[in-house]
Order: sequence, then structure tokens, then C-alpha cells
Amino acid sequence: MKSVEERRRYPRFEAPLSAEFKTARSVGDYALGMVRDFSRNGCRLIAKGIDANRNTPVEIKLQMPDQDCFVSIWGDVLWVKDIEGSAQAGVEFKSIDPGVKWEVLEYAYDRWRQKQRQAV
Repeated sequence: MKSVEERRRYPRFEAPLSAEFKTARSVGDYALGMVRDFSRNGCRLIAKGIDANRNTPVEIKLQMPDQDCFVSIWGDVLWVKDIEGSAQAGVEFKSIDPGVKWEVLEYAYDRWRQKQRQAV
């Protein structure tokens, strides 16, 4: 069986960004969470609880890096796990503005490069 890393089409980059989200199963307001990492085709969402199963549609309102604005991303939940007292979900993007994707990936890549330089 292939590991999760081997199944990924694109590398993940750490990109801790504030987020609000709502799944198709959610009732009420958006819940608070955080996007932990980001790739070309998805992200990992962390929150106190995520009411979702595999293939549950989700809307994530992501706070853009170094800005006070939020943008919406739509996707499907691929997995949900309870890890270290919080819920984590892998989300595959279904609809994301290409400019938003590019800006977040640039932010995440710059963070990764800075960490690589510090490690040397």
C-alpha cells in the first residue's frame, strides 16, 4: 500500500492561515479553523470539530496572507481524523480563484525557503 506522501500529486507547503468553514452538513454559522498546509489541489483544515465524512462539500473562507480580507474556496472533504485533540480534514479543491491559489502558494513557498535557509 502506498503512503499518503506517495499518493500526493503535488507537494504540501506549510501555510498557517486563519479560516472559517461550513460543510454541507453544518447547521448555523461558519466555524472557526485554520488552514495548516496548502498544495496546488488541496489543503489541510484544522478545527475543534469538523462535521463531515468523505466527499462532503465544504466552503472555506480563507484569510489571505498579510491581509484583512477573506476569500471563499470550495472543495470536498477527502478524510477527517482526530489528532492531538483537534479535528483535521484533507480538502480537495473544486473551485478556487487562480490568483488566490497563486498568492497563497507564493506565501507558503516563501515560508518554506526561509526555513531552508535557516537550517543551513
